[in-house]
Amino acid sequence: MPVLRRLSALRAKRLAAKVDRAADPATPRLELYALGVRFSRRIQIARALAGNPSTPSLCLRVFAHGPWDVAAAVAGNASTPQRTLARSFMHRPAWAVRRALASNTAAPSEALQQLAAGGEVAVRLRVAANPRLPSQTVGALLRDTSPYVRAVAAGNPQASAAALEQLARPMTEPAWVLRAVASNSSCPPALAAEILAWIAQGGAGNSDSTFDPLTCTGHPGDTTIDVSSWYQQIALKTAAEGAEIHPLWRVRSAITSSLARIGGEVLMTLAIDPQPEVRLSMAQFLSMAQLRAVTFARLKSLARDADPQVAMAAVRAIKQKRKTTPIWRWYSIRRLVMVPLVLGGIVLASIIGGRVGSSSAPSPRQVTAHWNGPTDNGLPQQLPGQGLVLAEPLDTQGDSQLTISAGSIPFDIQFPFTVLNVLGSPLGTELRLGRYTSVTVILNPSASPIHVLVTTNDSGNVVTADLPIVYGEFNAPQAGAAGQ
Repeated sequence: MPVLRRLSALRAKRLAAKVDRAADPATPRLELYALGVRFSRRIQIARALAGNPSTPSLCLRVFAHGPWDVAAAVAGNASTPQRTLARSFMHRPAWAVRRALASNTAAPSEALQQLAAGGEVAVRLRVAANPRLPSQTVGALLRDTSPYVRAVAAGNPQASAAALEQLARPMTEPAWVLRAVASNSSCPPALAAEILAWIAQGGAGNSDSTFDPLTCTGHPGDTTIDVSSWYQQIALKTAAEGAEIHPLWRVRSAITSSLARIGGEVLMTLAIDPQPEVRLSMAQFLSMAQLRAVTFARLKSLARDADPQVAMAAVRAIKQKRKTTPIWRWYSIRRLVMVPLVLGGIVLASIIGGRVGSSSAPSPRQVTAHWNGPTDNGLPQQLPGQGLVLAEPLDTQGDSQLTISAGSIPFDIQFPFTVLNVLGSPLGTELRLGRYTSVTVILNPSASPIHVLVTTNDSGNVVTADLPIVYGEFNAPQAGAAGQ
């Protein structure tokens, strides 16, 4: 045992040294490229490279399609190519990736405006603080339905004096919103003095003017209530409305200590939260019943977390889950027995099926479904299991980017011709997409529509769907001729 411990410590030390080199902006680019090629599957190294502004753009484009935390580091990297920032993160299942993009001051203005108009309050909260936002977009965020978004937008230097005055003049906002307006350099001096006097006289009631929605410092509610109790009350009230994606991270962190029963989807979402305190609360306070709802894959991902406390808590949760999962103890023996039996059964079934002849009925487990294909208007199309597919318009060379994201159900994808990856290398005609992963390929269609076959295994039923992708560029000349 001491020998194994020394070997484990030595491996950890070597890995930490590689992570430090990968995260150091002073590391030569050639060395960073070599680290990316050799250790792209080591999440710790890939995450460090993804956040390093000196990492070559080629590596960043590849890491953009990695796990959620690696992709989030690329989305927040100011050195990431603009094309990648504009196209690779908008439809990832993990909202933490879009949150990182919203905070990136180098993100394209079009992407920021799209995030500002999105339905995720936690993402709008981050984009409201981005100084790259146009003044008109900041003005729209100052009228947001969430007071937290309004408070952050009130501190944005791009906010206009008229929009700030329109927000503050009724003096009905919480003290922390009014204080953000008064602290903005664009706020008229007379209005700032009036706001500060109003707060000093107690006109804003029992509210804390120092509260910051981004860091959750201060008190966001009635100061006569204990702040920890307030967060737990909000977690209980918003449990049915999606407390796991609440804009305040302390609400998300209070879920595990406030709710007696937590659904598996909520736990899986908390495990990929961008705030380390939320991931830590999820990994630390898992009960025996809750552990059954979290997969080993998600716990192993937490065990490689950037925060050492989260990683240690996840390792303990894995050990605890193994003790409460009897099948884990004899899974290897069971696999040795079951694999030959299953293979033998498949061979026997194929032999018997071949003798029956063509008159035999097709398998009732083979189901064919048809989904409406996406058009090239940039809108995502929903797939089973919360999957998404997005086909972008053809460029000047006749190419189109197709992004497919899998949710809780994996996909097998078959294309009518060989597709390329974002680097231009051929990927073939068939791809397999695992759960909660995504892929972006380059298509060069010669006609419209093109038919992509997507196969899933949903609750034991094999579903093969014909997904037609329509490109309006092929129909535009015909439409023009019809109009004449």
